[in-house]
Amino acid sequence: MILQVNENVIGELADLWRQGFDDPPEYIDMFLQEFARNSLVFISGEVGHITCAAYLIPCEITGLEKPAYYGYAATVLPSERRHGVFKQVLKEIFDYLRQTDSVLIQVPAPGLEDYYRKIGFTDFSKRKVLYFCKPDGVCNSDASILSITADEYFNMRNSFFSTNGFVKWSRKYVNYAINESEFCNNICCKLKYGSGEYLINAERRDNSLIINECTIPAQSLEQYSGFIMRFFGVEKITAYYPESAPVNAQAQIHALSFGVDYMPGAWLGLTML
Repeated sequence: MILQVNENVIGELADLWRQGFDDPPEYIDMFLQEFARNSLVFISGEVGHITCAAYLIPCEITGLEKPAYYGYAATVLPSERRHGVFKQVLKEIFDYLRQTDSVLIQVPAPGLEDYYRKIGFTDFSKRKVLYFCKPDGVCNSDASILSITADEYFNMRNSFFSTNGFVKWSRKYVNYAINESEFCNNICCKLKYGSGEYLINAERRDNSLIINECTIPAQSLEQYSGFIMRFFGVEKITAYYPESAPVNAQAQIHALSFGVDYMPGAWLGLTML
């Protein structure tokens, strides 16, 4: 069933969340207090004994005149796992999507793509990947790294990505996603060079910087990759671009969907995982 999130259930939802994810309490509270109230929350069980919860966050898909949601943070009580609880919640979600002619976007964990396809999802978007290694010698640059506000990120993102299939988020969501990055010690910033400013959304993994979304043209990213690596103290960059980007790289499946077919050029980029 769909749960109305209020103060009476936030504590129980937070307890369930902690049993599924290793997130700091501040992060969980931020989502439940500030964002979950505007999401669809499907649960199994009942208040006082919620055994599963899954959050559908509203979004908008360019070129698609249907309500759309992003699936997030599905959690099952450990004692109820492998008892079909999540499958039942998924059935209720799919029934709701069919009844309302709505779409669900999901980014499966690596290796789970075939599982999601078996239960009814189809491929939605692909992304291209570029790799850069730290150049030898000193890298001089006129560029600088600056902080970015949620409003700046929102405006820069929406003006840069415009193809059909672009997943647009509300200002509130963008603000939450940036705060999430801070909780996870990830990176949201601007690269400034010449007269332009370009957003970067990235995470560090060992000695690499993974750029999940940016508005830097690929050719410019190659030019400034040495500066970026030196600034963040990494040896490699992995950067993702939409399938439609003029980049000479093979496209890989990124997001799956229920309720809409594959959209060439679709772009998700900014997500919560």
